[in-house]
Amino acid sequence: MSLPSIGAEYVPIEPLRDHLNQLRRRGMTRSRIADLSGVSVTTIANLVQTTPTKGRDVYTHALATTADALYAVTVDLGVSGTTLVSSASTIRRIQALVVVGYSRSMIGNKLGVSRQRLLNIEAGTTVTRLTGARIRALYQQDSMRPPVYRDGYERGSAIRAQNEGRAKGWRSPGDWLDIERGLLSEDAGTVTGPVAPPALLPNAHLIPSQPSVRRMRALAIMGYTPTMVGAAIGLSKSFLSKIDEEEGIGRRAADLIRAFYQRSAFEPPVYRTAYESGAARRSQIHARESGWHGPLDWEDIEQGILAEDAKTLRSQDAVDPELVARATRIALSRKTEDIDAELLTIAEKEQIVRNLRRAGMGIKLICRITKIGRSRVLRATGEDSLAAVTSIRDEGRAAA
Repeated sequence: MSLPSIGAEYVPIEPLRDHLNQLRRRGMTRSRIADLSGVSVTTIANLVQTTPTKGRDVYTHALATTADALYAVTVDLGVSGTTLVSSASTIRRIQALVVVGYSRSMIGNKLGVSRQRLLNIEAGTTVTRLTGARIRALYQQDSMRPPVYRDGYERGSAIRAQNEGRAKGWRSPGDWLDIERGLLSEDAGTVTGPVAPPALLPNAHLIPSQPSVRRMRALAIMGYTPTMVGAAIGLSKSFLSKIDEEEGIGRRAADLIRAFYQRSAFEPPVYRTAYESGAARRSQIHARESGWHGPLDWEDIEQGILAEDAKTLRSQDAVDPELVARATRIALSRKTEDIDAELLTIAEKEQIVRNLRRAGMGIKLICRITKIGRSRVLRATGEDSLAAVTSIRDEGRAAA
């Protein structure tokens, strides 16, 4: 059974109740489930209860942390859950979560174990199969999410843990090709056999870094610092700060930056502290002084095409039917408001002129809206000069 979303406060009770009943039918007692999960026998009894009793209603939801611990118990673990296995991959996961910004206390709170227990795991060489499964589930849910701190103390604890991890050279989630087998992204060329699931698979094949550089600079204009972006996608500040110095970037890292950009580029950032706000303001000032472009300046950030250059890159014979139809509707419904004629090709303008003329709009108004001269309007519509002069004269008389 797939694990529920770790980190949500409550989860529905029915799937959890079905899971517990299945364990009971397979021969596991409540006491055995309690021993393996760390959840009390009383809580388990209350969760499986389906009829109200005096003074106690039937549960409809369960705490997510409780559900996570119970979902991690399977029939197989009922026999082998206490079996000791190598803790290497479990230690890598704990260290990667610390590098992202989760302190050991935060990890322990989510798992229902103490900070000292995690330190003991890191210092040892083995871990129970059940504990390894629970830490794997937490890693899969939270390794690509920025942590949320409840107060300044929790944030300070996480920062100290991060500094410890970086000083010791611990790897972030984005550095691993297969964390279970201990394969780093730079090992991709030597890997044989299956690797980690795609959701956690950083592809080490390098691609051009320019689009990622443009996205990071556009985010800086909006007020996002490399630290904020890195915390959200699991990449380090130093890596994000230096991608403009490299010729290539890993495909997985580029995908993470693109996903964050698409999600956040047009949303104002939320600063958690005054320090973070000050750092973002300094980053913005540097970005503007350096002449970097914001999200609105780009026509195609992947290809490096600015909006101001877009019109010069299109053939003047090209016609976009949707653009023509939209411009025609604007001109007909709001005749006093100019359309963005600078982004239209000559062929598109001529098509709009013909549409407006067929709709009965006068030549003088068409010239003002499309920003093209009377002679070109005449060529587009096939009218002769005398008819055009008469039309303009009639329009002037009508306006008077």
